Amino acid sequence: MIYTKHVYQNKKNKVLILLCAFLPLAGCTPTPLSIFDTYEARLEKTLTKALSANSNSNNLPSLESVSVNRPTAPRFKLLERPIPEMSMGLVNTFKYARCGLQELIGQRNSGLGRLMPPSHKLRYEITFIDIAEICLAEEKLQNDEELKTILVEKRQALPIVFNNFIINDKELRHLISVGKNALEEEGNAGLTQAIEVLNYLLDIRAQIEQSSMPAVTQLEPLLSELYGNNSVPNLLKAELLLLPKLQSLNQYLSTISHNRICANKASLKHAEVLFNINQKYFIEGLQGYLAKLQRYHFNIDNLIISLFMPVNKAQSTSQHAEFEKYLKYYFTSEPDSLQSQLKNEIQAHVKWWVNLRKTCNNYT
Repeated sequence: MIYTKHVYQNKKNKVLILLCAFLPLAGCTPTPLSIFDTYEARLEKTLTKALSANSNSNNLPSLESVSVNRPTAPRFKLLERPIPEMSMGLVNTFKYARCGLQELIGQRNSGLGRLMPPSHKLRYEITFIDIAEICLAEEKLQNDEELKTILVEKRQALPIVFNNFIINDKELRHLISVGKNALEEEGNAGLTQAIEVLNYLLDIRAQIEQSSMPAVTQLEPLLSELYGNNSVPNLLKAELLLLPKLQSLNQYLSTISHNRICANKASLKHAEVLFNINQKYFIEGLQGYLAKLQRYHFNIDNLIISLFMPVNKAQSTSQHAEFEKYLKYYFTSEPDSLQSQLKNEIQAHVKWWVNLRKTCNNYT
């Protein structure tokens, strides 16, 4: 038998639940996704019994897997903008030895300097501007037109340097990628760290846009805190796994008339079991987790959009258009975004249960 990914994941989660039942002392707690699979399975089983209790219950519906269309991950290297070349002869740098600029340029031109990671390149450009201004304040260098020209050009290019850093830094790329595992039920330390870093980077951008040089001494230490931080990637993974599950379940439920469930005493008994299943697994087991996903988005979406969307400014390539589409899908509440689709499915699911309760109350 060939299993779809959706079916395989369901079977995997059911095995985990079975193991947890036999290992209660091992700290084995069902994941939200495994809770959903149990919820779905018990609903289907009980609904089949309820519909079978009705004499007009031919052609029973069945659950069908659903796939989610999502934008592809951006090709970050193609988003990078070229920086104007600014060169200075080695002989000309000797006059900057006293103010420290010669040493900085020498470090940049060394073998290690040419292999600088993105954050080091940004820090170098900011440090160059700071030291160049100190040099020009010296009496002998006040009329150095070459350094003045380079300083103006470096100031103008700094926003591009910053954006190139944003899209090339490995930890920042990881932050907006889809994770391998769904977000855990407990803990938000990773989100707090991500928010701290994003606010710090947005402050740097604001200072650059105001033509003031930001202090970047904490840049690398803060970026290192993002290493292995899967809070946002796992948030996206959880939603990508939950959305097709909810869509599939809602499509299944939409084919079932509430009257068929509440039509007679036999099916009404099963209806009460259904309400208990909904209470235990969806309301008590899942709604808190779903609310947590929404809170994560509320806290971090605007920060991510504010940091990454300006990369597309004044750019009209197909790659920049795809990147904008990617950001809007995962980090906005626009109608076609991931979180809006999930929110709509949750609302539709709750509405189905409210209408079922009203229908069964009318029969009783």
